[in-house]
Amino acid sequence: ISLMFIYIVPLEPFSDMLSIFNIAISGMKDPEGYLSNYNNQIPITVYLWIITKVFGKKIIIPKIFNIVCDVVILYFVYKIYQILFDKKDECKSIVWFVAPFLPVILYTNHIYNDVLYTALTMTLLYMVLKSKWSTLNYVIMCVISVIQYVIRPVGIIYIIALTMHMVLYRKDIKKAVIYVFISMTFITLIGKVNDRVFNVDKSKQFPVWSFIQMGVNEEEFGFQDGTHSHDWTMDDCIKKYKDLGVKKVLTIYGKKTLWMWSEGTYQAERYGFGDSFAQFSRENSITQSLLDVNNSFIRIALEKLMKAQYYIYMVLALIGIVVIRKGKKEQYNRQAVLMYLICGFFCFYLLWEIKSRYIYSMYPIIMIYAYAGWERVCKEVLKRKNKLITTD
Repeated sequence: ISLMFIYIVPLEPFSDMLSIFNIAISGMKDPEGYLSNYNNQIPITVYLWIITKVFGKKIIIPKIFNIVCDVVILYFVYKIYQILFDKKDECKSIVWFVAPFLPVILYTNHIYNDVLYTALTMTLLYMVLKSKWSTLNYVIMCVISVIQYVIRPVGIIYIIALTMHMVLYRKDIKKAVIYVFISMTFITLIGKVNDRVFNVDKSKQFPVWSFIQMGVNEEEFGFQDGTHSHDWTMDDCIKKYKDLGVKKVLTIYGKKTLWMWSEGTYQAERYGFGDSFAQFSRENSITQSLLDVNNSFIRIALEKLMKAQYYIYMVLALIGIVVIRKGKKEQYNRQAVLMYLICGFFCFYLLWEIKSRYIYSMYPIIMIYAYAGWERVCKEVLKRKNKLITTD
């Protein structure tokens, strides 16, 4: 289905995607200094450079790699569910449960770090949740922890969550300390290498405080509002919080959290179809329809369907969380690392500026809980049905 989608809707990259893709296919030549100004784009650009150098410079190459990453994600959702619920082959239907999630298909056109990052973090979670750790398993875990952080610094939440898992569940403080030391050492080294190789101009980077002040803007309740500035400081942010007052801050937090976790599509329409200025490798009746952003039947229908899907999965996920809480203590303790991640992302984006795209990597975790809820619902329905048959 994903292959059909990228054939029918051959979207050309735009915005930051266009910049990093052009740099990658030109052999990492960056005459305008884009990477030195936006060093957070260096890892994904290097990834695109590698795969296009090996497999060809056509835009379809990274899109096919997105599909490969989606398969990896699906596989590890299945394997993690096996581990968490002590299942064997009887939980294969989780693949059919997760695969129809529409934002995943639309994200195939998104030449950026989200799909790759999600594949890496799901692989990492599987490595962590395995009952027995070999030396190789531990090394792979450390390597992936570093890579996922380098690709998206929000990956520090995964490092913290995994450290908590080692200390609180596995009771192995020594491995936890070594894991943190190795991860942070290599993260620092890679950062320094990037700075030198790409002549990173740190004076042009926005400070942390610019993102935090944007996270409490009233007009867009934490969404990007164009107020980024190199001049924001911690004192400015504290003053902004004081000026807003407790009531307004809590209101903004409530609005931004409600929107971010209930938006439901991860903005897949924008990243899968582009905007009204979108360009396509080939034109057809469907791509022509997609250019009419406000009135396209395809856009409107798919957005509603994606939201409906998301709400159903979320309701089932809530049931799944209750099921796990009331289940075996071992299962509950083992899956706690998933809750650490959800809580970590939830708290981080209370403060930070938001986009629903930023929590795309949480969708496989939601699916794991949702399938647990689905199994429980099916079990209850079957139990009631058998009871009625027995009564009759």
